[in-house]
Amino acid sequence: MSVNQWKVCKLNHIQEKLLKEQSLRWLWRECFGDPLEYENYYFQNVYLGNTVYMLEYEAGHREEHSLKVLVQDGMKKECFAEGDVCGMLHLNPYFCKVNGVEVLLHYVVGVATAKEARRQGVMRTLLSNALSGLYKAGEPFTYLMPADVRYYEPFDFVPICEKEEWKMSAEEIPSSIAENDVIYTDYNELKAMFEEDLDCLLSYVDYSLSDNYSGFVSHGREYFDLLAREKECENGAVIFCFDQAVGIENLIGFFAYGREGEAVFVEQNVLFKTAEWNLTGKEENPHVLAERERTEEIMQGYFGNAAVFQNDREQKNGLQECIREIRCIASYPYMVRVVHVQSFLKLFADCFAEFAENGTRLYVEDPLLFDAVEKCQENNKETLSYTEGVYTFRKKEDTVIVCRQEISQMEYDVKMTVSELVCYVFGKKGKKLFFSELV
Repeated sequence: MSVNQWKVCKLNHIQEKLLKEQSLRWLWRECFGDPLEYENYYFQNVYLGNTVYMLEYEAGHREEHSLKVLVQDGMKKECFAEGDVCGMLHLNPYFCKVNGVEVLLHYVVGVATAKEARRQGVMRTLLSNALSGLYKAGEPFTYLMPADVRYYEPFDFVPICEKEEWKMSAEEIPSSIAENDVIYTDYNELKAMFEEDLDCLLSYVDYSLSDNYSGFVSHGREYFDLLAREKECENGAVIFCFDQAVGIENLIGFFAYGREGEAVFVEQNVLFKTAEWNLTGKEENPHVLAERERTEEIMQGYFGNAAVFQNDREQKNGLQECIREIRCIASYPYMVRVVHVQSFLKLFADCFAEFAENGTRLYVEDPLLFDAVEKCQENNKETLSYTEGVYTFRKKEDTVIVCRQEISQMEYDVKMTVSELVCYVFGKKGKKLFFSELV
């Protein structure tokens, strides 16, 4: 079957998504095999608010496929199990703070190709259309967490960090809570306690991240509501930690975990070295992140509490399931892809102070996106075109101003690919992003 027998569909509206949901669920199950609880969480809480690109049969090319039955929430629904949709790509929107600027970015997830359609250009077609759409919106960059970096390197996605995790065995988890003066509070309980002051408390998380990272997803109420629902479907929770008393100045941070059998997975943690009220001198920074030893101490204090999983035990008719291992993921192997070069350069203009001082002119090359935009323009009869250019930089007081000139009118001193541009900003210039696992 040729990719020419399929058409690209972009799903933005809720009604469109509801019509295609069951077909996309089948493909999700075929490719990812998530538990039904997690699948339901995603399609009920995330799917309806994102953008989906999918490939489906062109009219006249659809083959006869038997109807299969999908059982969901106790209800049987008939849908095409195979052949209806051959590929999909989800763009999940998050408001992020990058170099002090709030910007909407899209996290690429759920990239999947049906078995019978693999190695036919489905993934390239989906990525090309998605990148063209993001370019049209002026989005500076997009990001994803790959199953294998080799899938995405041909599309100019660049790894900016590696996965780091450490484990604690049962022997390292005390049988009772440690004397560490830490108060642990579930996020849902915290919402009831703080009510209108919750936003002030949560903003403290962003303040701490801004002292440690150049970019991160904004950790507001909407973010934590979604994170809490995700962890609930994984038999976990979002836990906030306080030093001796619950209060903003006593906040040590938070962590989020899920549970799978006898193993606990801590997939997010932002923990400070000390609470603000407990600083010993004005020169100390309250936003210094805790090192591993302090993080382990806080984890041991929580997971060593015999009452933590009492509800789980009651639901299992008294079976005393013990925690045998805690796996804490410190960072994920994210990849970044520049989309709109001028927007990206403006966002990280401070990285090009030397270019401004030396009068260096920069040309950034992106043939893949150039071809993708031109093809989408042709197929969709749009007026959008990819604008190449040479970028100049000049200093104005403490800032760097980025300007674009038509490439035909100007020579350049330095040429970079978009991959090299990512390496320059996040490698040579040391910019760091904090992205954690949350679809």
